[in-house]
Amino acid sequence: MDSLNHLISSPPTHFMPQGFVFHWLSHLIALHTLSDAVMAFSCFIIATVVIYFFYKRKDVVLDSTIICLCFFIITFGVMHLVAIWTIWYADYWFLGFVKALAAVFSFVIAFQLVRALPWVLQLPSPIMLKNANIKLEQEIRDRELAEEKLSYLAYHDSLTGLPNRSFFHHSLDQILELNKRNPQRVVVLFIDLDRFKQVNDSFSHEMGDIILQSVAERLRECIRIGDMLARLGGDEFGLIILDIIEAKDIELISQKILEKLLTPFLINREKIFLSASIGISLSPENGETAQDLMKNADIALYQAKALGKNNFQFSNAALQSFLLEQVKLGMDLRAALEKGEFELYYQPKVELKSGRVIGLEALLRWKHPDKSLTMPSKFIPISEENGLIVPIGDWVLKTACQQSKTWLERGFPPISIAINVSARQFQKGDIIQDIINIIQELKLNPKYIEIEITEGVLMQDIAKSIVSLHKLKSFGVTVAIDDFGTGYSSFNYLKRFEVDKIKIDQSFINGLITSNNDSAIVKAIISMAHSLGIKVVAEGVETREQLDFLKIHMCDEIQGYYFGHPLPPDQIESFLRVGKIMKL
Repeated sequence: MDSLNHLISSPPTHFMPQGFVFHWLSHLIALHTLSDAVMAFSCFIIATVVIYFFYKRKDVVLDSTIICLCFFIITFGVMHLVAIWTIWYADYWFLGFVKALAAVFSFVIAFQLVRALPWVLQLPSPIMLKNANIKLEQEIRDRELAEEKLSYLAYHDSLTGLPNRSFFHHSLDQILELNKRNPQRVVVLFIDLDRFKQVNDSFSHEMGDIILQSVAERLRECIRIGDMLARLGGDEFGLIILDIIEAKDIELISQKILEKLLTPFLINREKIFLSASIGISLSPENGETAQDLMKNADIALYQAKALGKNNFQFSNAALQSFLLEQVKLGMDLRAALEKGEFELYYQPKVELKSGRVIGLEALLRWKHPDKSLTMPSKFIPISEENGLIVPIGDWVLKTACQQSKTWLERGFPPISIAINVSARQFQKGDIIQDIINIIQELKLNPKYIEIEITEGVLMQDIAKSIVSLHKLKSFGVTVAIDDFGTGYSSFNYLKRFEVDKIKIDQSFINGLITSNNDSAIVKAIISMAHSLGIKVVAEGVETREQLDFLKIHMCDEIQGYYFGHPLPPDQIESFLRVGKIMKL
Protein backbone atom coordinates (compact mmCIF):
# COMPACT_ATOMS: atom_id res chain seq x y z
CA MET A 1 0.00 0.00 0.00
CA ASP A 2 2.85 2.31 0.82
CA SER A 3 4.40 1.60 -2.54
CA LEU A 4 1.11 2.39 -4.26
CA ASN A 5 0.80 5.69 -2.34
CA HIS A 6 4.33 6.50 -3.27
CA LEU A 7 3.50 5.72 -6.89
CA ILE A 8 0.53 8.12 -6.80
CA SER A 9 2.22 10.89 -4.76
CA SER A 10 5.60 10.63 -6.36
CA PRO A 11 5.37 10.29 -10.08
CA PRO A 12 8.60 10.27 -12.07
CA THR A 13 10.21 13.65 -12.28
CA HIS A 14 12.58 13.25 -15.19
CA PHE A 15 9.98 14.50 -17.67
CA MET A 16 7.44 16.23 -15.35
CA PRO A 17 6.92 19.97 -16.12
CA GLN A 18 6.88 22.60 -13.31
CA GLY A 19 3.98 24.84 -12.23
CA PHE A 20 0.45 24.60 -10.97
CA VAL A 21 -1.11 23.12 -14.12
CA PHE A 22 1.57 20.59 -14.52
CA HIS A 23 1.16 19.64 -10.90
CA TRP A 24 -2.40 18.51 -11.60
CA LEU A 25 -1.30 16.79 -14.78
CA SER A 26 1.12 14.76 -12.77
CA HIS A 27 -1.71 13.61 -10.54
CA LEU A 28 -3.79 12.81 -13.68
CA ILE A 29 -0.94 10.69 -14.99
CA ALA A 30 -0.82 8.87 -11.67
CA LEU A 31 -4.57 8.18 -11.95
CA HIS A 32 -4.05 6.86 -15.50
CA THR A 33 -1.39 4.59 -14.15
CA LEU A 34 -3.75 3.31 -11.50
CA SER A 35 -6.54 2.78 -14.05
CA ASP A 36 -4.18 0.92 -16.34
CA ALA A 37 -3.16 -1.31 -13.48
CA VAL A 38 -6.80 -1.96 -12.52
CA MET A 39 -7.70 -2.58 -16.18
CA ALA A 40 -4.83 -5.05 -16.64
CA PHE A 41 -5.70 -6.83 -13.40
CA SER A 42 -9.38 -6.98 -14.40
CA CYS A 43 -8.56 -8.37 -17.84
CA PHE A 44 -6.52 -11.20 -16.36
CA ILE A 45 -9.22 -11.96 -13.77
CA ILE A 46 -12.03 -11.98 -16.39
CA ALA A 47 -10.08 -14.18 -18.81
CA THR A 48 -9.14 -16.57 -16.00
CA VAL A 49 -12.78 -16.82 -14.82
CA VAL A 50 -14.08 -17.43 -18.35
CA ILE A 51 -11.52 -20.13 -19.12
CA TYR A 52 -12.04 -21.78 -15.71
CA PHE A 53 -15.82 -21.73 -16.23
CA PHE A 54 -15.60 -23.49 -19.59
CA TYR A 55 -12.96 -25.90 -18.26
CA LYS A 56 -15.24 -27.02 -15.44
CA ARG A 57 -18.38 -27.15 -17.57
CA LYS A 58 -17.59 -30.16 -19.72
CA ASP A 59 -21.03 -30.05 -21.34
CA VAL A 60 -20.45 -26.54 -22.75
CA VAL A 61 -18.25 -26.19 -25.80
CA LEU A 62 -15.50 -23.55 -25.68
CA ASP A 63 -16.29 -22.12 -29.07
CA SER A 64 -14.19 -19.88 -31.31
CA THR A 65 -16.02 -16.70 -30.34
CA ILE A 66 -15.28 -17.14 -26.61
CA ILE A 67 -11.64 -18.07 -27.25
CA CYS A 68 -11.11 -15.01 -29.45
CA LEU A 69 -12.65 -12.84 -26.72
CA CYS A 70 -10.30 -14.30 -24.11
CA PHE A 71 -7.28 -13.66 -26.33
CA PHE A 72 -8.47 -10.09 -26.82
CA ILE A 73 -8.93 -9.51 -23.06
CA ILE A 74 -5.53 -10.94 -22.16
CA THR A 75 -3.83 -8.97 -24.94
CA PHE A 76 -5.61 -5.81 -23.80
CA GLY A 77 -4.38 -6.40 -20.26
CA VAL A 78 -0.80 -6.92 -21.41
CA MET A 79 -0.91 -3.66 -23.39
CA HIS A 80 -2.11 -1.77 -20.29
CA LEU A 81 0.91 -3.12 -18.39
CA VAL A 82 3.08 -1.87 -21.24
CA ALA A 83 1.32 1.51 -20.93
CA ILE A 84 2.22 1.68 -17.18
CA TRP A 85 5.86 0.98 -17.99
CA THR A 86 5.72 3.67 -20.68
CA ILE A 87 4.35 6.25 -18.25
CA TRP A 88 7.07 5.71 -15.61
CA TYR A 89 10.04 4.90 -17.72
CA ALA A 90 9.40 6.74 -21.01
CA ASP A 91 8.63 10.30 -22.08
CA TYR A 92 5.22 11.72 -21.18
CA TRP A 93 4.46 12.74 -24.76
CA PHE A 94 4.52 9.17 -25.89
CA LEU A 95 1.74 8.21 -23.48
CA GLY A 96 -1.12 8.94 -25.89
CA PHE A 97 0.68 7.22 -28.67
CA VAL A 98 1.29 4.09 -26.55
CA LYS A 99 -2.34 4.02 -25.36
CA ALA A 100 -3.59 4.20 -28.96
CA LEU A 101 -1.04 1.67 -30.01
CA ALA A 102 -2.17 -0.61 -27.17
CA ALA A 103 -5.72 -0.68 -28.55
CA VAL A 104 -4.52 -1.35 -32.10
CA PHE A 105 -2.05 -3.98 -30.99
CA SER A 106 -4.75 -5.70 -28.92
CA PHE A 107 -6.82 -6.32 -32.07
CA VAL A 108 -3.80 -7.16 -34.24
CA ILE A 109 -2.33 -9.59 -31.74
CA ALA A 110 -5.71 -11.24 -31.11
CA PHE A 111 -6.24 -11.64 -34.86
CA GLN A 112 -2.72 -13.03 -35.37
CA LEU A 113 -3.16 -15.48 -32.51
CA VAL A 114 -6.42 -16.73 -33.97
CA ARG A 115 -4.82 -17.13 -37.39
CA ALA A 116 -1.92 -18.97 -35.80
CA LEU A 117 -4.33 -21.48 -34.24
CA PRO A 118 -6.56 -22.91 -37.00
CA TRP A 119 -8.20 -25.32 -34.61
CA VAL A 120 -9.73 -22.32 -32.86
CA LEU A 121 -11.71 -21.40 -35.95
CA GLN A 122 -12.83 -24.98 -36.39
CA LEU A 123 -14.44 -25.25 -32.99
CA PRO A 124 -18.26 -25.14 -33.33
CA SER A 125 -20.26 -22.60 -31.47
CA PRO A 126 -23.22 -23.66 -29.29
CA ILE A 127 -25.62 -22.25 -31.88
CA MET A 128 -23.82 -24.07 -34.68
CA LEU A 129 -23.86 -27.28 -32.65
CA LYS A 130 -27.54 -26.90 -31.88
CA ASN A 131 -28.34 -26.32 -35.56
CA ALA A 132 -26.20 -29.29 -36.51
CA ASN A 133 -28.07 -31.47 -34.03
CA ILE A 134 -31.41 -30.27 -35.40
CA LYS A 135 -30.26 -30.97 -38.96
CA LEU A 136 -28.98 -34.42 -37.98
CA GLU A 137 -32.26 -35.27 -36.25
CA GLN A 138 -34.18 -34.09 -39.35
CA GLU A 139 -31.99 -36.23 -41.62
CA ILE A 140 -32.59 -39.26 -39.39
CA ARG A 141 -36.34 -38.64 -39.45
CA ASP A 142 -36.28 -38.18 -43.24
CA ARG A 143 -34.34 -41.42 -43.67
CA GLU A 144 -36.74 -43.29 -41.41
CA LEU A 145 -39.70 -41.91 -43.35
CA ALA A 146 -38.05 -42.85 -46.66
CA GLU A 147 -37.39 -46.37 -45.40
CA GLU A 148 -40.98 -46.66 -44.21
CA LYS A 149 -42.22 -45.44 -47.60
CA LEU A 150 -39.99 -47.90 -49.47
CA SER A 151 -41.17 -50.71 -47.22
CA TYR A 152 -44.79 -49.68 -47.79
CA LEU A 153 -44.35 -49.51 -51.57
CA ALA A 154 -42.60 -52.88 -51.57
CA TYR A 155 -45.65 -54.54 -50.04
CA HIS A 156 -48.54 -52.34 -51.18
CA ASP A 157 -50.16 -51.36 -54.45
CA SER A 158 -49.56 -47.67 -55.18
CA LEU A 159 -52.87 -47.25 -57.03
CA THR A 160 -55.37 -48.70 -54.55
CA GLY A 161 -53.33 -48.68 -51.36
CA LEU A 162 -54.06 -52.39 -50.88
CA PRO A 163 -51.41 -55.00 -50.04
CA ASN A 164 -49.80 -56.47 -53.16
CA ARG A 165 -49.22 -60.08 -54.21
CA SER A 166 -45.96 -60.40 -52.23
CA PHE A 167 -47.58 -59.22 -49.01
CA PHE A 168 -50.63 -61.40 -49.69
CA HIS A 169 -48.45 -64.50 -50.19
CA HIS A 170 -46.33 -63.69 -47.11
CA SER A 171 -49.40 -63.10 -44.91
CA LEU A 172 -51.02 -66.32 -46.11
CA ASP A 173 -47.83 -68.21 -45.24
CA GLN A 174 -47.88 -66.80 -41.72
CA ILE A 175 -51.59 -67.55 -41.25
CA LEU A 176 -51.11 -71.15 -42.35
CA GLU A 177 -48.08 -71.52 -40.04
CA LEU A 178 -50.13 -70.29 -37.08
CA ASN A 179 -52.93 -72.54 -38.26
CA LYS A 180 -50.82 -75.58 -37.42
CA ARG A 181 -51.04 -74.74 -33.70
CA ASN A 182 -54.61 -73.46 -33.77
CA PRO A 183 -56.42 -75.22 -36.66
CA GLN A 184 -59.15 -73.27 -38.43
CA ARG A 185 -60.45 -73.06 -41.97
CA VAL A 186 -58.67 -70.59 -44.23
CA VAL A 187 -60.49 -69.43 -47.37
CA VAL A 188 -58.75 -67.81 -50.36
CA LEU A 189 -60.74 -65.95 -53.02
CA PHE A 190 -59.34 -64.79 -56.36
CA ILE A 191 -61.55 -62.04 -57.82
CA ASP A 192 -61.04 -61.05 -61.46
CA LEU A 193 -62.96 -58.39 -63.39
CA ASP A 194 -64.62 -59.65 -66.57
CA ARG A 195 -63.64 -57.97 -69.85
CA PHE A 196 -61.82 -55.17 -68.02
CA LYS A 197 -59.22 -54.92 -70.79
CA GLN A 198 -61.95 -53.98 -73.26
CA VAL A 199 -63.15 -51.22 -70.93
CA ASN A 200 -59.58 -50.03 -70.44
CA ASP A 201 -58.91 -49.93 -74.19
CA SER A 202 -62.27 -48.37 -75.04
CA PHE A 203 -61.95 -45.39 -72.72
CA SER A 204 -58.50 -44.63 -71.31
CA HIS A 205 -55.98 -46.06 -68.89
CA GLU A 206 -56.62 -43.11 -66.58
CA MET A 207 -60.30 -44.01 -66.40
CA GLY A 208 -59.31 -47.65 -65.94
CA ASP A 209 -57.24 -46.65 -62.89
CA ILE A 210 -60.21 -44.77 -61.44
CA ILE A 211 -62.40 -47.85 -61.94
CA LEU A 212 -59.85 -50.07 -60.17
CA GLN A 213 -59.80 -47.67 -57.24
CA SER A 214 -63.61 -47.75 -57.11
CA VAL A 215 -63.57 -51.56 -57.27
CA ALA A 216 -61.15 -51.65 -54.35
CA GLU A 217 -63.46 -49.41 -52.32
CA ARG A 218 -66.48 -51.62 -53.06
CA LEU A 219 -64.56 -54.75 -52.11
CA ARG A 220 -63.55 -53.14 -48.81
CA GLU A 221 -67.24 -52.66 -48.07
CA CYS A 222 -67.87 -56.39 -48.54
CA ILE A 223 -65.26 -57.75 -46.14
CA ARG A 224 -65.16 -58.09 -42.37
CA ILE A 225 -62.63 -56.78 -39.87
CA GLY A 226 -59.80 -59.30 -39.85
CA ASP A 227 -60.17 -60.33 -43.49
CA MET A 228 -57.33 -59.40 -45.80
CA LEU A 229 -57.92 -57.83 -49.21
CA ALA A 230 -55.09 -57.37 -51.74
CA ARG A 231 -54.58 -56.37 -55.33
CA LEU A 232 -52.68 -59.21 -56.95
CA GLY A 233 -52.03 -57.37 -60.22
CA GLY A 234 -53.93 -55.88 -63.15
CA ASP A 235 -57.65 -56.39 -62.56
CA GLU A 236 -57.22 -59.30 -60.13
CA PHE A 237 -57.81 -59.07 -56.37
CA GLY A 238 -57.25 -61.57 -53.59
CA LEU A 239 -59.13 -62.09 -50.32
CA ILE A 240 -58.20 -64.17 -47.24
CA ILE A 241 -61.10 -65.06 -44.96
CA LEU A 242 -60.78 -66.71 -41.55
CA ASP A 243 -63.27 -68.19 -39.06
CA ILE A 244 -65.57 -69.60 -41.74
CA ILE A 245 -67.30 -72.82 -40.75
CA GLU A 246 -69.89 -73.57 -43.44
CA ALA A 247 -69.61 -73.34 -47.23
CA LYS A 248 -72.85 -71.36 -47.42
CA ASP A 249 -71.14 -68.47 -45.59
CA ILE A 250 -68.46 -68.39 -48.31
CA GLU A 251 -71.19 -68.42 -50.95
CA LEU A 252 -72.95 -65.49 -49.28
CA ILE A 253 -69.74 -63.41 -49.24
CA SER A 254 -68.97 -64.30 -52.87
CA GLN A 255 -72.48 -63.47 -54.01
CA LYS A 256 -72.35 -60.16 -52.13
CA ILE A 257 -69.13 -59.25 -53.97
CA LEU A 258 -70.61 -60.16 -57.38
CA GLU A 259 -73.75 -58.10 -56.75
CA LYS A 260 -71.72 -55.14 -55.46
CA LEU A 261 -69.64 -55.05 -58.63
CA LEU A 262 -72.67 -55.33 -60.93
CA THR A 263 -73.81 -51.85 -59.90
CA PRO A 264 -72.71 -49.46 -62.70
CA PHE A 265 -69.65 -47.30 -62.08
CA LEU A 266 -70.27 -43.62 -62.78
CA ILE A 267 -66.94 -42.22 -63.99
CA ASN A 268 -66.79 -38.76 -65.60
CA ARG A 269 -70.53 -38.94 -66.31
CA GLU A 270 -70.05 -42.29 -68.05
CA LYS A 271 -71.82 -45.41 -66.81
CA ILE A 272 -69.43 -48.36 -66.85
CA PHE A 273 -70.91 -51.84 -66.46
CA LEU A 274 -68.66 -54.53 -65.04
CA SER A 275 -68.92 -58.01 -63.59
CA ALA A 276 -66.47 -60.34 -61.90
CA SER A 277 -65.57 -64.00 -61.61
CA ILE A 278 -64.38 -65.61 -58.38
CA GLY A 279 -62.27 -68.69 -57.73
CA ILE A 280 -62.30 -70.19 -54.22
CA SER A 281 -59.90 -72.57 -52.47
CA LEU A 282 -60.07 -73.89 -48.89
CA SER A 283 -57.49 -75.06 -46.41
CA PRO A 284 -56.90 -77.86 -45.64
CA GLU A 285 -59.12 -79.35 -48.39
CA ASN A 286 -57.31 -77.73 -51.31
CA GLY A 287 -53.84 -77.42 -49.83
CA GLU A 288 -51.89 -76.47 -46.73
CA THR A 289 -49.39 -74.05 -48.28
CA ALA A 290 -49.88 -70.57 -49.68
CA GLN A 291 -48.66 -71.69 -53.09
CA ASP A 292 -51.18 -74.56 -53.29
CA LEU A 293 -54.12 -72.44 -52.13
CA MET A 294 -53.34 -69.62 -54.56
CA LYS A 295 -52.81 -72.06 -57.44
CA ASN A 296 -56.12 -73.83 -56.78
CA ALA A 297 -58.00 -70.55 -56.38
CA ASP A 298 -56.59 -69.50 -59.76
CA ILE A 299 -57.76 -72.78 -61.29
CA ALA A 300 -61.25 -72.25 -59.87
CA LEU A 301 -61.23 -68.70 -61.26
CA TYR A 302 -60.38 -70.05 -64.70
CA GLN A 303 -63.36 -72.40 -64.47
CA ALA A 304 -65.65 -69.53 -63.46
CA LYS A 305 -64.53 -67.63 -66.56
CA ALA A 306 -65.10 -70.67 -68.76
CA LEU A 307 -68.63 -71.07 -67.41
CA GLY A 308 -69.71 -67.67 -68.66
CA LYS A 309 -68.20 -65.26 -66.12
CA ASN A 310 -70.05 -63.39 -63.34
CA ASN A 311 -70.06 -66.45 -61.05
CA PHE A 312 -67.95 -68.15 -58.39
CA GLN A 313 -66.49 -71.66 -58.40
CA PHE A 314 -64.87 -73.83 -55.73
CA SER A 315 -61.63 -75.67 -56.44
CA ASN A 316 -61.81 -79.44 -56.86
CA ALA A 317 -59.72 -82.29 -58.26
CA ALA A 318 -61.66 -82.47 -61.54
CA LEU A 319 -61.04 -78.78 -62.02
CA GLN A 320 -57.30 -79.24 -61.64
CA SER A 321 -57.34 -81.94 -64.29
CA PHE A 322 -59.33 -79.63 -66.57
CA LEU A 323 -56.80 -76.82 -66.14
CA LEU A 324 -53.87 -79.08 -66.88
CA GLU A 325 -55.60 -80.11 -70.08
CA GLN A 326 -56.18 -76.47 -70.99
CA VAL A 327 -52.53 -75.62 -70.34
CA LYS A 328 -51.38 -78.46 -72.58
CA LEU A 329 -53.87 -77.39 -75.24
CA GLY A 330 -52.46 -73.86 -75.11
CA MET A 331 -48.94 -75.16 -75.61
CA ASP A 332 -50.06 -77.29 -78.57
CA LEU A 333 -51.88 -74.28 -79.99
CA ARG A 334 -48.65 -72.31 -80.24
CA ALA A 335 -47.11 -74.99 -82.41
CA ALA A 336 -50.24 -75.48 -84.56
CA LEU A 337 -49.59 -72.40 -86.72
CA GLU A 338 -45.99 -73.40 -87.42
CA LYS A 339 -46.94 -76.98 -88.22
CA GLY A 340 -49.87 -76.01 -90.45
CA GLU A 341 -52.48 -77.87 -88.40
CA PHE A 342 -55.29 -75.35 -88.98
CA GLU A 343 -57.86 -75.83 -91.72
CA LEU A 344 -60.77 -73.81 -93.06
CA TYR A 345 -64.18 -75.37 -93.54
CA TYR A 346 -66.96 -73.60 -95.41
CA GLN A 347 -70.68 -73.61 -94.63
CA PRO A 348 -73.20 -72.56 -97.31
CA LYS A 349 -75.54 -69.59 -96.89
CA VAL A 350 -78.86 -69.80 -98.72
CA GLU A 351 -81.04 -67.01 -100.06
CA LEU A 352 -84.46 -67.75 -98.62
CA LYS A 353 -86.38 -66.23 -101.52
CA SER A 354 -84.74 -68.29 -104.28
CA GLY A 355 -83.12 -71.20 -102.46
CA ARG A 356 -79.76 -70.49 -104.14
CA VAL A 357 -76.44 -70.84 -102.37
CA ILE A 358 -75.22 -67.25 -102.47
CA GLY A 359 -72.30 -67.38 -100.11
CA LEU A 360 -70.05 -69.32 -97.77
CA GLU A 361 -68.81 -68.67 -94.25
CA ALA A 362 -65.20 -69.63 -93.52
CA LEU A 363 -65.02 -71.55 -90.23
CA LEU A 364 -61.78 -72.51 -88.49
CA ARG A 365 -60.93 -76.08 -87.52
CA TRP A 366 -57.87 -77.54 -85.83
CA LYS A 367 -56.58 -80.92 -86.92
CA HIS A 368 -54.88 -81.80 -83.63
CA PRO A 369 -52.29 -84.57 -84.07
CA ASP A 370 -53.45 -86.48 -80.96
CA LYS A 371 -57.16 -85.75 -81.23
CA SER A 372 -59.89 -85.71 -83.81
CA LEU A 373 -60.89 -82.46 -85.53
CA THR A 374 -61.06 -79.83 -82.77
CA MET A 375 -63.90 -77.29 -82.86
CA PRO A 376 -63.29 -73.56 -82.32
CA SER A 377 -65.24 -73.54 -79.03
CA LYS A 378 -62.43 -75.65 -77.55
CA PHE A 379 -59.46 -73.51 -78.51
CA ILE A 380 -60.67 -70.00 -79.44
CA PRO A 381 -61.10 -68.89 -75.77
CA ILE A 382 -57.54 -70.07 -75.05
CA SER A 383 -56.16 -68.26 -78.09
CA GLU A 384 -57.93 -65.07 -77.00
CA GLU A 385 -56.31 -65.28 -73.57
CA ASN A 386 -52.76 -65.91 -74.78
CA GLY A 387 -52.95 -63.49 -77.73
CA LEU A 388 -52.65 -66.15 -80.46
CA ILE A 389 -56.05 -65.13 -81.81
CA VAL A 390 -54.36 -62.30 -83.75
CA PRO A 391 -51.94 -64.39 -85.86
CA ILE A 392 -54.60 -67.11 -86.19
CA GLY A 393 -57.14 -64.53 -87.37
CA ASP A 394 -54.67 -63.12 -89.87
CA TRP A 395 -54.06 -66.64 -91.21
CA VAL A 396 -57.83 -67.18 -91.62
CA LEU A 397 -58.19 -63.90 -93.52
CA LYS A 398 -55.35 -64.63 -95.94
CA THR A 399 -56.31 -68.29 -96.45
CA ALA A 400 -59.99 -67.55 -97.15
CA CYS A 401 -59.11 -64.82 -99.67
CA GLN A 402 -56.54 -67.08 -101.33
CA GLN A 403 -59.17 -69.85 -101.58
CA SER A 404 -61.57 -67.46 -103.28
CA LYS A 405 -58.81 -66.58 -105.75
CA THR A 406 -58.12 -70.29 -106.38
CA TRP A 407 -61.78 -71.04 -107.12
CA LEU A 408 -61.97 -68.14 -109.55
CA GLU A 409 -58.85 -69.34 -111.36
CA ARG A 410 -60.40 -72.80 -111.68
CA GLY A 411 -63.46 -71.38 -113.36
CA PHE A 412 -65.99 -71.38 -110.52
CA PRO A 413 -68.42 -68.48 -110.47
CA PRO A 414 -67.61 -65.75 -107.94
CA ILE A 415 -69.24 -66.33 -104.57
CA SER A 416 -69.25 -64.27 -101.39
CA ILE A 417 -67.07 -65.53 -98.53
CA ALA A 418 -67.78 -64.35 -94.99
CA ILE A 419 -64.75 -64.05 -92.70
CA ASN A 420 -64.90 -63.43 -88.94
CA VAL A 421 -62.67 -60.75 -87.42
CA SER A 422 -61.90 -61.10 -83.70
CA ALA A 423 -61.95 -58.32 -81.14
CA ARG A 424 -58.17 -58.45 -80.77
CA GLN A 425 -57.70 -58.10 -84.52
CA PHE A 426 -60.08 -55.16 -84.73
CA GLN A 427 -58.33 -53.42 -81.82
CA LYS A 428 -54.96 -53.65 -83.59
CA GLY A 429 -55.86 -50.61 -85.63
CA ASP A 430 -54.38 -51.80 -88.93
CA ILE A 431 -56.74 -54.71 -89.66
CA ILE A 432 -58.85 -52.65 -92.09
CA GLN A 433 -55.82 -51.75 -94.14
CA ASP A 434 -54.65 -55.39 -93.99
CA ILE A 435 -57.97 -56.51 -95.49
CA ILE A 436 -57.73 -53.94 -98.26
CA ASN A 437 -54.09 -54.87 -99.00
CA ILE A 438 -54.87 -58.60 -99.27
CA ILE A 439 -57.82 -58.00 -101.60
CA GLN A 440 -55.76 -55.71 -103.81
CA GLU A 441 -52.81 -58.10 -103.83
CA LEU A 442 -55.00 -61.02 -104.96
CA LYS A 443 -56.97 -58.78 -107.33
CA LEU A 444 -60.31 -59.88 -105.88
CA ASN A 445 -63.60 -58.07 -106.29
CA PRO A 446 -64.19 -56.60 -102.78
CA LYS A 447 -67.97 -57.10 -102.99
CA TYR A 448 -67.43 -60.87 -102.70
CA ILE A 449 -65.59 -60.48 -99.36
CA GLU A 450 -67.85 -60.17 -96.33
CA ILE A 451 -66.37 -59.18 -92.95
CA GLU A 452 -68.26 -60.30 -89.84
CA ILE A 453 -67.71 -58.39 -86.58
CA THR A 454 -69.64 -58.85 -83.32
CA GLU A 455 -71.65 -55.89 -82.10
CA GLY A 456 -69.78 -55.92 -78.75
CA VAL A 457 -66.51 -55.21 -80.58
CA LEU A 458 -67.99 -52.28 -82.47
CA MET A 459 -69.48 -50.76 -79.32
CA GLN A 460 -66.15 -50.64 -77.52
CA ASP A 461 -65.07 -47.57 -79.47
CA ILE A 462 -68.01 -46.27 -81.49
CA ALA A 463 -66.17 -43.37 -83.14
CA LYS A 464 -63.32 -45.61 -84.30
CA SER A 465 -65.77 -48.30 -85.47
CA ILE A 466 -67.69 -45.80 -87.60
CA VAL A 467 -64.49 -44.65 -89.30
CA SER A 468 -63.22 -48.21 -89.87
CA LEU A 469 -66.50 -49.53 -91.24
CA HIS A 470 -66.87 -46.51 -93.50
CA LYS A 471 -63.41 -47.23 -94.91
CA LEU A 472 -64.40 -50.84 -95.64
CA LYS A 473 -67.70 -49.80 -97.20
CA SER A 474 -66.00 -47.20 -99.37
CA PHE A 475 -63.66 -49.88 -100.65
CA GLY A 476 -66.62 -52.09 -101.51
CA VAL A 477 -66.40 -54.78 -98.81
CA THR A 478 -69.67 -56.12 -97.36
CA VAL A 479 -69.98 -55.65 -93.59
CA ALA A 480 -72.11 -57.86 -91.32
CA ILE A 481 -72.69 -57.75 -87.58
CA ASP A 482 -72.41 -61.22 -86.06
CA ASP A 483 -74.30 -62.59 -83.01
CA PHE A 484 -76.82 -59.75 -83.11
CA GLY A 485 -79.15 -59.71 -80.12
CA THR A 486 -76.63 -60.89 -77.53
CA GLY A 487 -75.17 -57.47 -76.76
CA TYR A 488 -76.31 -53.87 -77.11
CA SER A 489 -78.69 -54.51 -80.02
CA SER A 490 -79.02 -50.81 -80.77
CA PHE A 491 -80.61 -50.04 -84.14
CA ASN A 492 -79.66 -46.41 -83.69
CA TYR A 493 -75.98 -47.38 -83.86
CA LEU A 494 -76.67 -49.76 -86.73
CA LYS A 495 -77.72 -46.80 -88.82
CA ARG A 496 -74.51 -44.95 -87.96
CA PHE A 497 -72.36 -48.02 -88.67
CA GLU A 498 -73.74 -48.38 -92.23
CA VAL A 499 -73.71 -52.19 -92.10
CA ASP A 500 -75.10 -54.37 -94.90
CA LYS A 501 -76.28 -57.35 -92.87
CA ILE A 502 -77.00 -58.51 -89.35
CA LYS A 503 -76.83 -62.14 -88.26
CA ILE A 504 -79.36 -63.19 -85.61
CA ASP A 505 -77.58 -65.24 -82.96
CA GLN A 506 -78.45 -68.95 -83.07
CA SER A 507 -79.55 -68.89 -79.41
CA PHE A 508 -82.71 -67.07 -80.58
CA ILE A 509 -83.19 -69.46 -83.50
CA ASN A 510 -82.98 -72.47 -81.17
CA GLY A 511 -85.90 -71.19 -79.11
CA LEU A 512 -87.84 -69.87 -82.08
CA ILE A 513 -90.65 -72.45 -81.84
CA THR A 514 -90.65 -73.14 -78.10
CA SER A 515 -90.20 -69.62 -76.72
CA ASN A 516 -92.58 -66.74 -77.34
CA ASN A 517 -89.91 -64.30 -76.25
CA ASP A 518 -87.37 -65.60 -78.78
CA SER A 519 -89.90 -65.56 -81.62
CA ALA A 520 -90.97 -61.99 -80.73
CA ILE A 521 -87.33 -60.86 -80.67
CA VAL A 522 -86.60 -62.44 -84.06
CA LYS A 523 -89.67 -60.82 -85.65
CA ALA A 524 -88.72 -57.42 -84.20
CA ILE A 525 -85.13 -57.70 -85.45
CA ILE A 526 -86.23 -58.61 -88.98
CA SER A 527 -88.78 -55.80 -89.11
CA MET A 528 -86.45 -53.11 -87.74
CA ALA A 529 -83.54 -54.18 -89.94
CA HIS A 530 -85.64 -54.08 -93.10
CA SER A 531 -86.88 -50.59 -92.19
CA LEU A 532 -83.21 -49.50 -92.18
CA GLY A 533 -82.44 -51.27 -95.46
CA ILE A 534 -80.32 -53.96 -93.75
CA LYS A 535 -80.50 -57.62 -94.72
CA VAL A 536 -81.02 -60.29 -92.05
CA VAL A 537 -79.21 -63.64 -91.82
CA ALA A 538 -80.45 -66.38 -89.46
CA GLU A 539 -77.70 -68.79 -88.36
CA GLY A 540 -78.16 -72.16 -86.68
CA VAL A 541 -81.29 -73.22 -88.64
CA GLU A 542 -81.75 -76.96 -88.05
CA THR A 543 -85.47 -77.77 -88.43
CA ARG A 544 -88.26 -77.31 -90.95
CA GLU A 545 -90.33 -75.43 -88.38
CA GLN A 546 -87.61 -72.85 -87.93
CA LEU A 547 -87.26 -72.50 -91.71
CA ASP A 548 -91.00 -71.95 -92.16
CA PHE A 549 -91.11 -69.31 -89.44
CA LEU A 550 -88.24 -67.39 -90.99
CA LYS A 551 -89.75 -67.70 -94.44
CA ILE A 552 -93.09 -66.31 -93.26
CA HIS A 553 -91.41 -63.33 -91.62
CA MET A 554 -89.25 -62.64 -94.69
CA CYS A 555 -85.78 -63.35 -93.38
CA ASP A 556 -83.27 -62.78 -96.20
CA GLU A 557 -80.65 -65.50 -95.74
CA ILE A 558 -80.36 -68.67 -93.66
CA GLN A 559 -77.46 -70.81 -92.58
CA GLY A 560 -77.36 -74.03 -90.56
CA TYR A 561 -77.26 -77.82 -90.49
CA TYR A 562 -80.67 -78.02 -92.15
CA PHE A 563 -78.95 -77.16 -95.43
CA GLY A 564 -75.41 -78.31 -94.85
CA HIS A 565 -72.61 -78.81 -92.39
CA PRO A 566 -69.29 -76.99 -92.73
CA LEU A 567 -67.12 -78.83 -95.25
CA PRO A 568 -63.49 -78.67 -96.41
CA PRO A 569 -62.79 -76.85 -99.72
CA ASP A 570 -62.76 -79.94 -101.95
CA GLN A 571 -66.15 -81.10 -100.68
CA ILE A 572 -67.88 -77.71 -100.69
CA GLU A 573 -67.03 -77.35 -104.39
CA SER A 574 -70.06 -79.45 -105.29
CA PHE A 575 -72.25 -76.55 -104.16
CA LEU A 576 -70.30 -74.17 -106.35
CA ARG A 577 -70.05 -76.39 -109.46
CA VAL A 578 -73.73 -77.11 -109.97
CA GLY A 579 -75.00 -73.82 -108.55
CA LYS A 580 -77.05 -75.83 -106.11
CA ILE A 581 -80.58 -74.69 -105.30
CA MET A 582 -82.07 -75.83 -102.01
CA LYS A 583 -85.62 -77.11 -101.85
CA LEU A 584 -87.52 -74.86 -99.52
